[in-house]
This record gives sequence, C-alpha cells and structure tokens, in this order.
Amino acid sequence: MNIIYLSTSFPKPDKGETIYTDLAHELKKRGHSVIVVVADQKKNLKTNSFEEENGIRVLRIACMNFYDVNKIKKAISFMFMPKYIKKGIKKYLKGYEFDFVLHESPPVSNFSIVRWIKKTFNCLNFLMLKDIFPQNAVDLQLFSKRSIFYHYYRYLEVKMYRLSDKIGVMSKGNLEYILKHNKIDQLSKKTSVFPNTIRVNPSVSTNKEFCRKSQNIPEDSLVLVFGGNMGLPQYIELLIYALEYFRDNEKVYFILIGRGTERTKIKDLIENKSISNIKLLQNLSRSDYENYVLISDLGIITLNPKFTIPNYPSRILSYFRHSLPVLAATDINTDIKELIIDNDLGYWVHSAHKKEFVKQIEKLIYDKSGLKEKGMNANRYLKEKFSVSISVDFLEKYYLERADKNV
Repeated sequence: MNIIYLSTSFPKPDKGETIYTDLAHELKKRGHSVIVVVADQKKNLKTNSFEEENGIRVLRIACMNFYDVNKIKKAISFMFMPKYIKKGIKKYLKGYEFDFVLHESPPVSNFSIVRWIKKTFNCLNFLMLKDIFPQNAVDLQLFSKRSIFYHYYRYLEVKMYRLSDKIGVMSKGNLEYILKHNKIDQLSKKTSVFPNTIRVNPSVSTNKEFCRKSQNIPEDSLVLVFGGNMGLPQYIELLIYALEYFRDNEKVYFILIGRGTERTKIKDLIENKSISNIKLLQNLSRSDYENYVLISDLGIITLNPKFTIPNYPSRILSYFRHSLPVLAATDINTDIKELIIDNDLGYWVHSAHKKEFVKQIEKLIYDKSGLKEKGMNANRYLKEKFSVSISVDFLEKYYLERADKNV
C-alpha cells in the first residue's frame, strides 16, 4: 500500500516514540510505502520540512500552536489547521499516488482536509477514533450542548463518520457508544474495534545503572509512576489529593511525567507544601521515560469521573510492556475497569471516590505480594492483544478485501 498518514502527534526520533510512530514503522517494516504528514506547532517548527526520519518520510507542516494554550486559541488553531496542511501537501506531495489515507480524530476539524485528500488522490480513508469529540468537551464542561461550538463540532463529527470508509475504535465500549449515539447508514458495517497498540518489545536501550538509589528514591518504598498528559481529562485533582495525603509518608514515592494545562497545579503544590516524596518531570525521551517505569511498582491511570464516554488511555501500554500492573481511577463508563479486573492486571477504583484511591495505595504500601503476578499477567496480555503487528494485520486485511471487491 502507498499510505499517507495524517497526524498531530508524531515526535521526531530524538524526542521519543509513540503508538503512532510504532504503527508507521511496522507498516514500513511490512514493505508498505508510508509518508507521514504532521501538523506541528510554530513554536517547535519555524518552517515546513520534508525529510526522512528514522527510515520514514515525514512532511512537517508549521501550524498555529495548539498544545498548552487556552481553549479558544486551541479551537482557532484546529480550525485553520486544514488550510496549512492542504497548502503543504500541494507543495511537497505533488505527483505522488496514495491508496490509503490513515488519520486520527480528534481533531474533527480535519474533516475537510481528509475529504480533499480522498478526492485528490482517489484513495480509501481509515479513521482511527482516539477520542469522542465534542461529547468529551461537554462532559468536562468546556461548553454545553446548547453552545454553537458543540453544534459546529458535532456537525463535523457526523460528517467525518459518513466520509470514512472504515472507522477503528479503541474498545468494545467505544463501539457500542458510537453505534448508540449516531444513526448513520452503514455505520455498524464500517466500524470495528481497532485498539491502541505498541511494539511489545522496547526498541530503545535502557540504562542498566539507572536505579532507585541513583535517583534518590527510597529502595523499599512503593513507587507509583504516572506518564502522559496532565489536563482536565486526567483529573489531576485526584493526584493532588493523594500527594497531600501521603506528603509525610516515606513508604510511598510518586513519579509524575508529562505536560499539560493542569501541570502547574502539581508544581505549585510541591513548592507550597514542600512535598519531597515526588519527582515531577517532562519532555523525556522514550528511553528515559522507560527507565523510570522500570524502577516503579505500579502505573497510575486517572480519568475524570464526569466522563460519559468510554475513554481508553494509551499510557497503559507502556506500563504493560515492562510488566507493570496498574492502579486505574476512572469514570464508570470506560471498559478499562473490565479489562483490568477480568484479566487480573491491577486495581480499579471510581475516580470520584478519592478516599478509596488513597486507601488502595495504603494497602499496597504494606502488601506488595500480588504486584509481580499482576505485572506478568499485564505483559502477557499486551503481547496477545496490543501488539502493533495486530493493527497492521487488520489494515492489510481490510485493504485487500476492498481491493478484491473493486476488481
């Protein structure tokens, strides 16, 4: 297949890897031609570039800033993003042929550029649905269903679903939600579970000298790691509650890695309350991040209890890859609860119950006996269900089926 891969999250090789880079490299490994088109921020990229990065051709297009900005600036950035992308593709990819456009949502505002790519290159499109927007914004009270913003984005969401030849959702819960809330012809036939996947074996070397002692972390403490975005969806208030609760307890240590609009709240708490049993980090390479995962006992997943949509955070995969069980505090609508409990991969609490969250941590401080077994279960489950090769198998099978029908 000749694939054009439209993305808003494709870090450069020296900045680490993600589920998206893993997918692109696995496609390339299978012999497919892949060109990634990335909408990047002007604060990171002054001018457009089209270069080979670790064997993948990547067209980076400088757009307005859309991370770590207020919601109005973000909305404006996403609104103008298709214009920048279209101009870049016209300039750099003229004369190319594509069979397949692979793209993510959100942002749903990319509907217009996906439609243009389909028409221009006469190709199929595959939507990887990573978040159900704008309903998630309503859940977080960023705007209401009466808002003009909701109606505009909802219009684009429906248009995106109708435009898509195939839609891949992250879980069974996502699938049920999409079909229940969208009465669109053929939607059930073209929508399938397409989970987040990852290279099951680390592609980077870790530092063997990296250990708790070298990082001034008590060797006998319960170490919990949180990696990823720190925004409203992640319900940072729960982490803040736990940090304050355990501020004088030397038997527990927190490693929080990431960026986001809510990160400053944690930073301010650490400074104002002089909390010492924590590391707050950001902008780590994948190898550095995984070094911290390796010295941890438990991976933290948090989701805002207000969510009515079944989110499925990808950070769980990096924990599983290093045989790390999870402590998930989520809303009641995500099916991560069933994943963890049914397969004995860790622990789950309702994120609205802050006392239950800290109580579970307290139990583990004094009894770590089940962590190793749950971690082994997690790694085994990852290899069976979340290997990136499964995603590529799915894409190849779908493309071949469509090609056969067109013969």
